[in-house]
Amino acid sequence: MLTYVPEHLKQAQRPDEWPWALLFLVFVWLWPGIISHDLWRPDEPTIYAAIQSVRQGNILAPILFGEYYLPNSPLFLWLASLSQSLFSPWAMESYTAVRLITALFMAIALSCAGGAGRELLGKYHGRSVVLILIGTPGIMIFGHMMGNTPILFAAICAFLYGIGLSRRKVWSAGILIAGAWLCGFWSDNLPPLLFMWLICALLPFSTTWRKRSYLLSIVVASFLSLPLLIIYPYLLWTYHQDAFTVWHTQHLFGALGGTEKIQLGFSSLRILKNLLWFAMPAWILSIFTIYKIKTLNKSILYLTLLWILLAFILLSLQNYPQNHQLIYLLLPLTLLGAAKLDDMRRGVVAFINWFGIAIFGIAAVLVWLMFFAVNYGFPPQLAIISSQFNPYFTPDWNYFPMLLACSFTPIWLWAITRKNIRGRQAVTNWAAGMTLVWTLLMSLFLPWIDSLKSYRPAVMAMHESLTTEIKQSLINQQDCIISDNRHILTAWNEYGKIPVYSSNQSLFKCSYHLSTMNKESLSYLMQNEIIWSGNRRGQRDDIIVLTYHKD
Repeated sequence: MLTYVPEHLKQAQRPDEWPWALLFLVFVWLWPGIISHDLWRPDEPTIYAAIQSVRQGNILAPILFGEYYLPNSPLFLWLASLSQSLFSPWAMESYTAVRLITALFMAIALSCAGGAGRELLGKYHGRSVVLILIGTPGIMIFGHMMGNTPILFAAICAFLYGIGLSRRKVWSAGILIAGAWLCGFWSDNLPPLLFMWLICALLPFSTTWRKRSYLLSIVVASFLSLPLLIIYPYLLWTYHQDAFTVWHTQHLFGALGGTEKIQLGFSSLRILKNLLWFAMPAWILSIFTIYKIKTLNKSILYLTLLWILLAFILLSLQNYPQNHQLIYLLLPLTLLGAAKLDDMRRGVVAFINWFGIAIFGIAAVLVWLMFFAVNYGFPPQLAIISSQFNPYFTPDWNYFPMLLACSFTPIWLWAITRKNIRGRQAVTNWAAGMTLVWTLLMSLFLPWIDSLKSYRPAVMAMHESLTTEIKQSLINQQDCIISDNRHILTAWNEYGKIPVYSSNQSLFKCSYHLSTMNKESLSYLMQNEIIWSGNRRGQRDDIIVLTYHKD
């Protein structure tokens, strides 16, 4: 009887559930990084240039500097072009209008992930899945950048939601799965589509998934999606046969190549190494769930383990898988981590909560200190370090970022001081800590980071170094600059007033050549050949060089 706790005291010890707080946290997480900064390397300048090609009429086959740009089916380019036409410049700047599509699909992805958690794990678990996701560093990076990855992530989340929903709503599940197949194909060509089809085919090998409602949902999804899947390849083949050839010979299998050459590799160790930080703390929580495997629902166990196995094989076959492709593994790990979140021991919960508070608390203090060091020179030691990384940064104080940072910091402090912390509250504190650090970086530190990741300072530095005579000859097209580097071409034509041409674009022989090289290669050039040399701030290895060669 000494261990008996009255029912009314049990109820009093339970932390309150506030759905609006989750919505507020997701909203705060979503917007920093979407607005008020330049195009960031490596991919945003190229993607933005492809969007402008779509707006100029190259809808099916975007063209960059005389070549087709078809690494992915251009769904993101179409939607971003539409958003830019609707909202820029009257409502928002052009870059923000494009990233609005990223925010839209990340909101869809998080909604579908929450729905998947609710359908597969039970009531309230959807919130846990969303909280774990926004607390991972990996989703923070691609979830605020231009590109197809947010669409692919939304497709994966919608597919899992459809699988969970198939047990009670056939038509709704079929529509979700069909949409996931379409978005997966239109974001990264065949790999995500084949991956989802393989999961659908192998799930019925478990008796827990061999249900009539599941099979009917797959039939509905096939009936709805198959005619739409062939539309883009058919239109490309009909109206742009050269582009169709480029698409299927080089890009049909995504990172694995195309029909002309499939590039296979073995990247298992790289995947495991990057997963440690990309999916933190999802993989830690999933280990605890595996420890409680005897009490785990067999259908969830079979689905997640099958998913992880197939995703690991898919990524391992690539020569050099990009970090953003780890989203294939992130969602099942998150689902596993949320499954037994409320059953975690108090000691484990306390450690996770303490570790999150310590890590994000220290990071937040450092960001605040760096802000004062960069803008006001105090403390002087940090000011010296920041100037070494970015010696040309000019302080640009703005009251709105300061107001945003000052408002969210006490909210986080309030969240971590709550009592009766359980697994879900520990994950909430972790997600709030990650959001706090991201918000501080994207408010207080955004101008400093922007000057590091943007090519604009390098473009402006080159323009200022040119003599008036050279500028006039280039503007009047008496001579020209040529480059074979796509990043240079897109950045210099976006930020600069002097056009830079690719080798297959220039109408006559150009005397100036813009390229990247290392210090060793630069030393072999004659001094009178170098017109200007510099680099993007923070990039020390690759030097951008403008050379002059008169034949």
